[in-house]
Amino acid sequence: GPWSETFPGTGEIGFEVGVKHRSNFYINSGASFFFADRIDSTAIRETIGSLLVADEFVITSDGLLSIINVTVNGLTIPFSVGKLFPVFGPNDNSGIFVVVCGKYLLYLYQFGVPEGNVPLLSGDYKRGYDQLTEGWGVTESIGYRHFSNTGYVNFSVGLQFSQYRTQSLRPIFFPTGDQSRNPQWNQFFGISLSWFFPFFNRAPNETYYY
Repeated sequence: GPWSETFPGTGEIGFEVGVKHRSNFYINSGASFFFADRIDSTAIRETIGSLLVADEFVITSDGLLSIINVTVNGLTIPFSVGKLFPVFGPNDNSGIFVVVCGKYLLYLYQFGVPEGNVPLLSGDYKRGYDQLTEGWGVTESIGYRHFSNTGYVNFSVGLQFSQYRTQSLRPIFFPTGDQSRNPQWNQFFGISLSWFFPFFNRAPNETYYY
């Protein structure tokens, strides 16, 4: 949707730690960071169009033309509860999983001028453009998780659906003069691939006689 059109090169990397119970219920938590360094030019013009020359350059404090770099960086902190159904796979730790996850989301735009300084994109002024946003959401996941009998091949692949209720943390957005901080709904869809490093409880190698 609009997010993928605005940020066609979005990636995410992170980690999770968790505990799986014998009942095949498990809980996880961790953190992940997402980023985008490919941004549609239309979105750039809508955000800082009044500062652009020829829809591509900005004028620095030295009176020179410079390109502008726009990136998006964000953070999510999840807490999830899941259930594994060992309907197929090499063992009872493998099978179809279903997960419901609560998440905290924070992201902002970053504007960089590599060839000079633009006062309106520096210091406190840039906060009127960076669109710092936070929110809470829910993610639903379904997929397949695999733990090999040898302990070396452990992965999962699945689908994720997320719904976030977000709100701007800035009091005003300079391009429009908008002072509204009304919450909005954001929806995401993605394909996830994970690799696991499990810690198993193993019996000791020693033998005890009584």
